[in-house]
Amino acid sequence: MKTTDEHSDTNSISKRIGISIALTGVTSLLTAFLVTLAFGVGADRTILISAHSASMEIQFSGDAGFWDLGSVLVCEPLVKIDRSRTRGTDICDPRRYEQKHEIVSLKWQDGSHIVVSTNEEGSLEILLKNVAEYKSGTILHLPRAEWSALGALSFSGFAHLGQVAATGETKLLTSGAYDIREKPFLMNATEIIKNGSFRPGEKVGVFRDDGKEQSQTRVYGYVLPSQHGPKNFQVSLVSETGPSKISVSYLGGEDRIEIAPNWIDRSIASPLILALSILVPVFLAIAQMLLTATNSLGPIGVPAALRRFRRSMRR
Repeated sequence: MKTTDEHSDTNSISKRIGISIALTGVTSLLTAFLVTLAFGVGADRTILISAHSASMEIQFSGDAGFWDLGSVLVCEPLVKIDRSRTRGTDICDPRRYEQKHEIVSLKWQDGSHIVVSTNEEGSLEILLKNVAEYKSGTILHLPRAEWSALGALSFSGFAHLGQVAATGETKLLTSGAYDIREKPFLMNATEIIKNGSFRPGEKVGVFRDDGKEQSQTRVYGYVLPSQHGPKNFQVSLVSETGPSKISVSYLGGEDRIEIAPNWIDRSIASPLILALSILVPVFLAIAQMLLTATNSLGPIGVPAALRRFRRSMRR
């Protein structure tokens, strides 16, 4: 029959084993949560871009709003080039375009396609590629002063900033920066996971990052006259929430550079991941210590010599 001490020892070892198993279970859960956070599983990602550029291509998506431009110089392409005319000094080349002034209010529809750029004087130029009520190739000219009075021109759709810096290309991105932000799974706070800058002469877009066929991500943004010189405009973009990445094309590059966060970026940027990476090995160490201490005891948890000593003391 077991003595009172032996029962006490048995209870002690059972408690140690129970605590060790509980710590191991908690550690497993924390490890799974840590991996989930580090690899961005279930995270909501948003990309923010701020840049100065001389051109941007936009394909509008959904109910994309309108641009009420007021009085605008319109260059409407002729059916056929008229080589009998001379170039002259008009903004619109009379050999290729009919020049006129109109009050323009552009109602963007799903699929409307334009290229926004600036000329040497800083005037806004809008090339209409696919816009209702206008011939493809029509160019709108809005002087810088009138554009400044209009304020921001907002849009939603798919966008490319700048052009690759080939010889003679002037519609270049001159500077820019990006933030990639994520709201981790089951968390409310949003963290800046990765940021950086763009080099002059790069062409930038935002694409889906879900392992499927390449497709652009919808962005929301606006353009303003730049304060960094008349040849550029300022643009800000925010991508819709989802698995997105930045795609960068550059002179001499056969493939685009893709910018997206990885587990290293998240581990560096997230205080929660850092805290969990410390807690997990601590819990594992405690659980291991308890198991080691339990295994070092006798069958009932107390060394045999100590048990004999206790019996001799009772006599």
